[in-house]
Amino acid sequence: MSYRQTVEASHRTTFANNIQMVAQEMHGKIRSAVTIVSGLSGDAHNVRDLLDQKEYEEVEDYNMQNPQNRSNLDAVWMNRPKLIRSGETIFKEDKFDLAMDPTSQFNASHVRACEKGVFDRFMGIRKKSGGTGYEIHGGGILGKRITGKARTPTSLPSGQVQAVDAGSSGTPAGLNLKKMNMAREQLELDDFGIDEDLSSELFCAITPKQKTNLLDIAIQTQTSLNAFQIQQIEAGKPTTLFGMTWIFTNRLPVNASGHRLCPIWTKSNIAGGFWQDIEGDIFNNGAAMNRPQVLVTCYPEATRIENEGVVVFTCLES
Repeated sequence: MSYRQTVEASHRTTFANNIQMVAQEMHGKIRSAVTIVSGLSGDAHNVRDLLDQKEYEEVEDYNMQNPQNRSNLDAVWMNRPKLIRSGETIFKEDKFDLAMDPTSQFNASHVRACEKGVFDRFMGIRKKSGGTGYEIHGGGILGKRITGKARTPTSLPSGQVQAVDAGSSGTPAGLNLKKMNMAREQLELDDFGIDEDLSSELFCAITPKQKTNLLDIAIQTQTSLNAFQIQQIEAGKPTTLFGMTWIFTNRLPVNASGHRLCPIWTKSNIAGGFWQDIEGDIFNNGAAMNRPQVLVTCYPEATRIENEGVVVFTCLES
């Protein structure tokens, strides 16, 4: 006899609370690297009214003409995103019991799946349709930025993507100090380091290949790393080194030449938020002989506030 559990109102409340608790414990590392915007609703949300950068003017003491240093007003938008979800139909009684258990891996696996979606949306990527590798997509750090009354999407300007660092043989290098210094310098030259403590909010995403480069650089430059720092890096946890916080991930895209794209950004320049954060529901699925169905969903989105707050360097992976 097939198993069919009747989902009561108390089951729905318990499951929703369990998912909320698990989600709070499993918040992804990308969340702390962006500025979270609250109150997102409707078809689109105006994240920031932007004013162009200005310079002062000098006049004589008795100049009676009023200044006309006009502002070019622009707006940055986040459109309501598509739904991110995970779930399954429960066919066995033990799985229903697991759904009611806040400590079960059954619940954690669905929350983890949605957190991957949060990371991808905030980073501006998605998994390729073939299932191998990732590509730039949507908004976020690497994707398109939507501005103006017409809500025009535009890609990250080519000037924010550093050319590969080719040596005498013409072969591009992996992660090195030169690339890090050039990216930091570009951010500072674009006024992303004058009025604020840049080192306290500078983030960079790299893959395990560049993590190995990072450890090699620390050793070669005789950077003092204690056992805890090395353990944090090896475990893939966000780690502050060389004046920035490193986020380790295997979900970064490559360019047409196969070089890895590693973004560096300021937290204050990336706006992220949720039309709905991760939530869970359980109900009887009438299309599956009324068996219990679990559903975990969220609506995350992100955008660059200004293009100059993101620099991408490319890395060769041997």
